Amino acid sequence: MASTSMTANETVRAVNPFATTTLRTALVIVAHPDDEALLCGGTIARMTQAGMDVHVASLSRGGQGRDKAFDACCEILGASGEVGDLASNDLRTDGDLVTITDALIDARRPDVVITHGPGGGQNQDHNAICHAVRISVSRSRHPTMLLLGHPTFATTDFRPTFFVDVTNVWCAKIEALAAYRQILDRDYMAEEYLRVKSRWWAQVAGRDRGLCEAFEVGLWRPAPA
Repeated sequence: MASTSMTANETVRAVNPFATTTLRTALVIVAHPDDEALLCGGTIARMTQAGMDVHVASLSRGGQGRDKAFDACCEILGASGEVGDLASNDLRTDGDLVTITDALIDARRPDVVITHGPGGGQNQDHNAICHAVRISVSRSRHPTMLLLGHPTFATTDFRPTFFVDVTNVWCAKIEALAAYRQILDRDYMAEEYLRVKSRWWAQVAGRDRGLCEAFEVGLWRPAPA
């Protein structure tokens, strides 16, 4: 099965790219509860809106009761979810971590995988999971699109080519984050910050208005024609 990668020039213009495709299942793999809402909460909502089966796996509990907020977040976004027991702030891309990401992908055989994007100076857990998921997807034989989400903080390492219009599901993303803001009210969770960032990505995608989430295409291995 041939492996096809998109180049930086092949920008996918922002619509709902999941509404008219044969993609039916998605797996979101993140480091901590709240990462899924920040990274791709709107995209999860768009996928479930399109009838896709979306499963979210947070590989650690993240502390401070975030695992309970995670359940509420997944329910709001229409996804199923699970939380692992890995130690936060101590993840490394090693054989143990790759075994876990291998197992998740083998069990779900997702058409779309979403995880953290690469970024110098970002949270080490995010980077570790990004690298582990890329390894697992690259050696899986199932047709898969791998999307790498925008890091929480700005980085020159992130060069998105795939944009999802989340304007119509913005309220779901913010409602999902509200469960976490009751526990961790951090600046990067503020709607104002997220709206400005999403508005910027919409402009990068060539839209005059609206809100978008942005991704790099880490791998695109389509099903054979």
